[in-house]
Amino acid sequence: SAVYAQEISSTVEKARVDGIVARARTIFIMDDGKESVSSTVSTYFFARDRYRLDIHDDGKLREIQWYVPEGDELVQTSYRIEDASTTVDRHPKSEGATDPIAHLVTIVGYIDRADRRFDPKEIDGHECVGFEISADKVYAPDTPTTHRISFDTETRLPVLLEYDRPSNIEHIQRMVTAFDRFGWNPRLPADTFTPHPSLREDGRRRSRPTF
Repeated sequence: SAVYAQEISSTVEKARVDGIVARARTIFIMDDGKESVSSTVSTYFFARDRYRLDIHDDGKLREIQWYVPEGDELVQTSYRIEDASTTVDRHPKSEGATDPIAHLVTIVGYIDRADRRFDPKEIDGHECVGFEISADKVYAPDTPTTHRISFDTETRLPVLLEYDRPSNIEHIQRMVTAFDRFGWNPRLPADTFTPHPSLREDGRRRSRPTF
């Protein structure tokens, strides 16, 4: 397990140097067991020590967030399309803000403590294996989140990452945040991680990643 975890972590860290793109969305598990997918879908762009988050509602870009290191902090610059407002927040680097790739690497280090492991199965055209682990084994006791990670058996790169947690919203039993549609070395423009509100009136960036 330790060798496999090291191999996965090394592969992901190397991929991040050239750039990573991933989709994020939330799936609601209702009291009756049915699933409902949120209309909010986000796209993450990662490279080295920084990342960007484009948030869409019903297919329309609502907000862009840039996370860029500065000294011992991670500076979050948020630009809201609707009112053209910009806010800046600072997070201690130790918190990692909301970087799912950093979280993934941390979780993989605990693979030998997995609650269960998945038999090989096909996900989005990839043959995958994976594991599930409760968050309280990774972070702190009584953390009510379950992590599920599935990797391509050939490349050792993630195909699906899920954070499954209880919900305190009426009629919603659980909420699952899922990261998928990973892209590797997507030829990101040089200004992808430069915070600036130079947007067209339709809310689209002048330069956009090429997949």
